[in-house]
Amino acid sequence: MLRILGEEMLLTEITRRETRRLRDTLFQEGKAATTINHVINTLSVILQAAEEDEIIQAIPRIYRAGGGSKKRGSLTREEAQSLLGTPEAWRNDLERIASEIAARTGLRRSELLGLTADRCHRDYIDVSRVWEPVSWKLKETTKGGEARIVPISRRIRSLIVYLLRSSPYRWEIPPGSRYVFYHGTNPHAPYDGRELTRGLYHALEHVGMSEEQRQAAGITFHSWRHFANSQMIEAGIPEATVRALIGHQSQAMTMNYYHAQDLARIAAVQDDW
Repeated sequence: MLRILGEEMLLTEITRRETRRLRDTLFQEGKAATTINHVINTLSVILQAAEEDEIIQAIPRIYRAGGGSKKRGSLTREEAQSLLGTPEAWRNDLERIASEIAARTGLRRSELLGLTADRCHRDYIDVSRVWEPVSWKLKETTKGGEARIVPISRRIRSLIVYLLRSSPYRWEIPPGSRYVFYHGTNPHAPYDGRELTRGLYHALEHVGMSEEQRQAAGITFHSWRHFANSQMIEAGIPEATVRALIGHQSQAMTMNYYHAQDLARIAAVQDDW
C-alpha cells in the first residue's frame, strides 16, 4: 500500500481516484483478488479510524477486486442467478430455498437449520441459535458466540413464509420449536444439513458444473457466505455493517446498529439479483 500510494501521501490526499489506482496497480502486477482485497481492506481500516478521529471529513469510495469475475470458493452473480433460477435443477424446495437465503444473507448452514418460526420477524431474523448435528440438538449460541440481527427483504420473507406454511407440523408444534427448514419425519429436528450440501452439488451438476469443476473452484455450501459478502461490499454497503450482517463482528448486534439507510440498501442488494 505504501509502495504504491507513496509514504509521503497524507490521509487527506487519498481520494477514490487513489484507491482505484491502488487496486488497478496491484491487478496489473498479477496479484490475486484475495491479496488485493487484503491490501484494500487495510487502507479502509486506516481511513475509518481517520474519519472517527476527524482527521478526514469522509471516507472516499473504496475500489476492490471483484465485479463479475469469479473468485475461488464462490460463484459469480450470473452463475448464482442461473443456478437459483432453475427450479428443476433442485431435488426439492427446501434445498433450493436454503441456498437462496444463504446467498442473499450470508447465513451459515447451521444458522439456517437452527432457525425457528419465533425468530422470524417481518423485517429481520434473530440469528442466535444453531443446530449442532454431532450432539443432535439446538445450541443456544452462534459460531461466533454472539447473537445478531439480520435484516431481510420482502423476497426472503416470502420464502420463509412459504416454508412455514408448507411444514407438516404447522399446527402441532409451537413456533418456538417449529423449524423453518423442517425434517420430513421428525418434528423435533431440522432438515439434514448434509442433504442441503448434496442438494447444492446436485443442482450444480444439473446446470453443467461437473464434480471435478466444482472441487477445482472450491465451491461448497459455505461459499454462499463469500458470495453474499461480495455482493454487499461491491454494492457499497459499509464494511462494518457487512461484518455485522455476516457475523464477523465480535460485539452483540441489535437493530440500532444499522442506520436506516443501511437497512434499505441491504434489502435492495438482497433483491438486486
